[in-house]
Amino acid sequence: MKQTSIYKIALLVLAGVLTFTSCEKDEITSISFDKESLDINVGLSDTLTCTIQYTGDIAEFPIEWLTDKSGIFEFTEINDDDDNDESASSKHTLTKKVIVKALKAGTSSITISTGGKTHSCTVTVSQQTFTFTGSLTGYWGDWYDIDLNAFDMYLMENSFHINNEGKIEGTGHILYLDFNLPLNITNRLSTGEYFIYEDPQPQGFEPGEVIEHEDKDDFSIVGSHLMEIVSKEKILISLVTGGYYEVERQGDIYFIEGTLQLHTDEVIRFTYEGEVTIEDNKPKAEILESILAEGEFIYYGDYYGEGIANNIELYLYNATELKEDSVVIDDLLKIELNSNLSAKDSIPSGTYEITKNYQPFTLVPGFISKNNLGGSWYLSDSIHSYKPYVGGDGALKIKSGDMKVSKADSVYTIVYNFRNRFGSEVSGTFIGVLGYTDATKQQPENIQTGNQAKIKGLNASNSFKLPVHKLQQQRLSPIDQRIKHHNLHSLRQAGRLPENVEVVLRRP
Repeated sequence: MKQTSIYKIALLVLAGVLTFTSCEKDEITSISFDKESLDINVGLSDTLTCTIQYTGDIAEFPIEWLTDKSGIFEFTEINDDDDNDESASSKHTLTKKVIVKALKAGTSSITISTGGKTHSCTVTVSQQTFTFTGSLTGYWGDWYDIDLNAFDMYLMENSFHINNEGKIEGTGHILYLDFNLPLNITNRLSTGEYFIYEDPQPQGFEPGEVIEHEDKDDFSIVGSHLMEIVSKEKILISLVTGGYYEVERQGDIYFIEGTLQLHTDEVIRFTYEGEVTIEDNKPKAEILESILAEGEFIYYGDYYGEGIANNIELYLYNATELKEDSVVIDDLLKIELNSNLSAKDSIPSGTYEITKNYQPFTLVPGFISKNNLGGSWYLSDSIHSYKPYVGGDGALKIKSGDMKVSKADSVYTIVYNFRNRFGSEVSGTFIGVLGYTDATKQQPENIQTGNQAKIKGLNASNSFKLPVHKLQQQRLSPIDQRIKHHNLHSLRQAGRLPENVEVVLRRP
C-alpha cells in the first residue's frame, strides 16, 4: 500500500509539471541593447548588440529593425545569432547584432520590434569640421615630371603661427594638400573642383601614402594628409584617401571648402577663407658649360625590337686618375640615342633631338627605373641643385634639347645643348676619338634585354668598365621606385617642424 501511494504521488507531480510546461506561453519577456546610445562620426561604424529573452518558440515572433529617420545612418545585420537555452523551463536568450555606419550628421534611432515589444537606441552622428585660418602654399614646377606643375598647401587652425625663423609653432590641426595644375599656372590657384584621379590630371590631388624605408625601422608620409600636432614632439597623421574640395576666388580672397575621406574611413569637412600667398619653390635654373675630354659609346643593336633603329649609349666625361690604377669620373654626360639600322661601329653624322619614340636620330629623355638612371643625364659637382631635386644633388635629368654629330676620319665633333624640366641647361662641344664596344657580342649580367625600361647597368659593375660617376653610387640607392616619393615631406624638409618629431599614423 505504501509503495502504491508513493507511485501515485509521483505521477501527480509529474503530471503537474508537464501541464505547467505545456501551458507556458510563446512570449518575448525582455529586450535590451548593450549600449543605450551610439555616438559616431560620419564614415565610421559601430556594433550594436541586442539581447532578446523569450519563452516558447521564437519562430512565432518575426524580428523587425526600424529607424525613424532615413539617410543619417545605415545598418547591416550580422548573421551570427546566438540562441542559448537557459533551462528545462524553455526560457531562451537570443542575441542579435547589427553594424551601424554613420552617413551624415543628425540624430535618429534604431528600433527592434518583435513579439509586441520594442526597444530603441539613439544614434547621434557628428561630422568633424575644421575651420582653417592660415595657409602656406608652395609652387614646385613640374616636380613629378608629368607635364603638370606641382603645388602643395598647408591649411592651419588659428592656434598656429609662424615665428621669425619661419617655423610653425602651436598645437592643433594642419591639412596638407598635394595637387597639380597646368604648366601655365605658376602663381595662383585655379578655381573649380579638385578630385583624386588614378592618372595625373589638372586640378587633381594626390592621396596620402605611407612609404616604408627598407633599411630603417620607420616610414615617411607623402601625398595629402591631416596632421594633428599634439606637441613639439608628436604628430598624429590621418591619410586622405578620397573626397574633393572646391576653390572660389573674389579679388585676393580665396574660399576653399571640401569633404575628404580619411584612411580610417571617417569623412571630414573643412573650410578656409583668406589670402593665398604662393612661394616659388621651383628649383632655380642653372646655365652650365661642360668641357668633356674623353668619350666612348656602346652599340646595343635593335635593343627595343622595333625594327627601325639601332640603340647606342654615348658617354662623354672627365676622369681623374688616382693611385693604384683607380679613376674618378668628375663630370659625366650620358646620352642614349637611336641611329639608323646600318650604323653599327660608328655614330652617324646628323642632328639628334629628344623624343619619346625610337626613330633614327632621336635621343631618349632621362628617366628613373628600378633605382637606376636611364635615358640621358648629366652628372657633375658643378650642379648646385638641392636634395629634393629629383636625381639628387649634382644630377640633371635631360628632358629636351639636341645634339649635332659630325666625323672626320676617326675624330668626332659633338655639339650639344640640353635642358631639364626646370630650365637648367648644359651645353658644350666634344672633339676627339671615341672608344667603341659592341654589346651584342658580350652581354653583362645587368643588361636587361627586351625590357623597354632600359637601364643598362649604371648602378652595377659590368664587363665593359663603363665610366661611373661617383654621384651614381652615392645618389641612386635612396631613389624610390616612384619619382614623386623623392620629396617625402616638404614641410619638414623646409625646416618648419622639429626634425626629431615623432610621427604616428592613426589606427583605422
